[in-house]
Amino acid sequence: MPAVPEAVLDNLRCVNCKQWLSYGPIRLLPNGGSICGRCVYVGPKDQYRHFAFEALACYFKFPCKYWENYCKELIPFKKVPEHEEKCDYGSGCSIFCSHPSVLCKSNRKLNLDAVVKLELIPDEVLEYLRCSNCAGYLSCAPVYVCRDGTSICHRCSSQIPLPSREFIRDLCFEIFVGVMIFPCIFRYRGCIQMYKFGDEMMEHEIDCPYGQTYIKEQRRSKQEPIEKNYKEKGVIKTISGHIYATLTPNAPLFSLSGMSNQNQSMFLDEFERHRDNLASKWGQTGYAEEQYLPEKRDTVSTHSPPTRHDSIYSNQLMNTQLIDELKVRQQIRDSFRQHQQPNTSYVQNQPQKMKYNVYSRNS
Repeated sequence: MPAVPEAVLDNLRCVNCKQWLSYGPIRLLPNGGSICGRCVYVGPKDQYRHFAFEALACYFKFPCKYWENYCKELIPFKKVPEHEEKCDYGSGCSIFCSHPSVLCKSNRKLNLDAVVKLELIPDEVLEYLRCSNCAGYLSCAPVYVCRDGTSICHRCSSQIPLPSREFIRDLCFEIFVGVMIFPCIFRYRGCIQMYKFGDEMMEHEIDCPYGQTYIKEQRRSKQEPIEKNYKEKGVIKTISGHIYATLTPNAPLFSLSGMSNQNQSMFLDEFERHRDNLASKWGQTGYAEEQYLPEKRDTVSTHSPPTRHDSIYSNQLMNTQLIDELKVRQQIRDSFRQHQQPNTSYVQNQPQKMKYNVYSRNS
């Protein structure tokens, strides 16, 4: 936990007791001054409590108010009241005199020319340093305090009206937070830039590439002409035209859809029934059907569902046997027609028509 720089500590004083603002709660007066917790019952009743200042003060250590009496302790903000009550360097005249060093002379002074070390704000403190209107970081001046203790950042103060009685500018907080380094408000988008409290952060937020707004490209209307090489998702160009299809890595293009075993057995039964009907139709020629039909093949058992390879093999076998049977039937019909043709030597005598003309004269 770092200590408050001496150059900053000299500006963090109570307007009433002139002590450091290390004793909570910290309140604001309408004129912009701050009052520490030691003087809570002093001053006007119209006081605003600033929670952002107290949250930032909890991250630092403050020297004791008897520092001028050579008290070397650096105390966290929440433990300052307990230490001041038991401090060995305290004097009984502090109630009657605002500066105990008047009674006991001391040459101890703050080093206002010391180098100020910048501190990176931790995330648990950064959540309290947000604007109550836009939720942005309080990373640039001016910072205003509302009646309920919340803060308004520089972004919102330039856009919304600020009544003088409802909003008070906290100058002590702006000086205190000047030693802190803030991240960019667009860090949740990926920006990793960090800047000190002030104008540098405001200029970066304006030009930050992660904060630029981009207009989403609108969809093309149906009335616009389609380009020659334009391809749409789900449309496949074929020889006969365009088709809508869904391609999967596990199925080849234009492959047959898979069939369950029950559907395959039903298909085989229907095909067997159709084959029997076709064979009986070709057998109605006056010849014995058993004389010319070959032996029937073994029927495929439909009780056990065939696999995909068995169904393909059985289909090929049935197609080959059916073609052979059709060829045999065609040969039988051709031979039967040759036996049923009439004798060419027999000629039927038919009466010949006599030519008659109405204009011809009788001889």
